[in-house]
Amino acid sequence: MENYISGLSNQLGEVWMIAGPIFTEPAQTIGDANEVPIAIPQQLFKVVVWETDHGPETLAFIYPNNFEDAEYLTGDCKKDKHYDHAKYFSSITEIEDKTGLTFPHHLFISANTPQPMYSRVYVE
Repeated sequence: MENYISGLSNQLGEVWMIAGPIFTEPAQTIGDANEVPIAIPQQLFKVVVWETDHGPETLAFIYPNNFEDAEYLTGDCKKDKHYDHAKYFSSITEIEDKTGLTFPHHLFISANTPQPMYSRVYVE
């Protein structure tokens, strides 16, 4: 995803990405006994926003935060030429529902952009 966003930024000039955790159940934690425990989220979200002549466009994704559900190939971006993110498409509304966050819809969503926006996104 980061490679796709970087390429999109090179193509469009400016792209904004908002990312964060989604906790769907009590979180497991990591850290030693003498450290502050760090919660591990069950899912991660990403919202990608860019400006067009018709207003802002968005893509929203929710990814699992575990290796069992992930369909990573080798993890080497140079070897993994194509990675289909389509199955992780979501909507800003779903991310808000799962996180309790409120995004400024008037800044992100063009009247021309249905949510969720469906297309194929490949990382090259």
